[in-house]
Amino acid sequence: MKIKEITAFPIRINNDSDKGRKINTKNINTAMLATKDMHKVKDIKKKYTKDLKLVNIEKKPNKSKAHLEIKSMDTYESTIKDMGEYYIDESSNTSIYSKSHETTIIKVETESGIVGWGEAQSPVSPNTTATIVKDILKPLTIGKNIYDVESIWYNNYSAQRERGHYTGFYIDALSGVDIAIWDAIGKSLNMPTSQAMGGIHRKNVTVYNGIGGSTP
Repeated sequence: MKIKEITAFPIRINNDSDKGRKINTKNINTAMLATKDMHKVKDIKKKYTKDLKLVNIEKKPNKSKAHLEIKSMDTYESTIKDMGEYYIDESSNTSIYSKSHETTIIKVETESGIVGWGEAQSPVSPNTTATIVKDILKPLTIGKNIYDVESIWYNNYSAQRERGHYTGFYIDALSGVDIAIWDAIGKSLNMPTSQAMGGIHRKNVTVYNGIGGSTP
């Protein structure tokens, strides 16, 4: 069952409720870095020794290195550089963050009409991920059989060895295409993708909801 088309859709969803917290006030992410080593004081704790006797052991101050000056959340000051769709706290070495929720959706179409969907993580610049799919992964993958999914992944991964792209945007794009192919495989076999991949290990999965906003 050959792949005839691959399409990438960069998605950006406004997140007004989160924008104010990050842009107009303190950057919670960097503030957390500043406070994580605040409790560097001596502490007496009880611990069992090997002979099972209860003794008091003095915990030495934490000597872990920190590139930020230790401050409380109330006194931490951040310098936010507004970059339009993105922002960064220039007062510390942190990543660029988006004002919106961003991702890239991948659509894989087969010659038999089966369509598989995948998602390529794109917390920043989904257009970059979509371009990688269009310019590199699509021409590498078109015409191949979906049941050769492991071979497809390996060949697509190996195609960037000389460029050293083992992480970041390329792997995000590669993962999105891989997920879409597996979705198509599950549909073609009329079974859940998890079974097509080898079997269901659990019936329930705990979900983490990290998306803000006032509209569903």
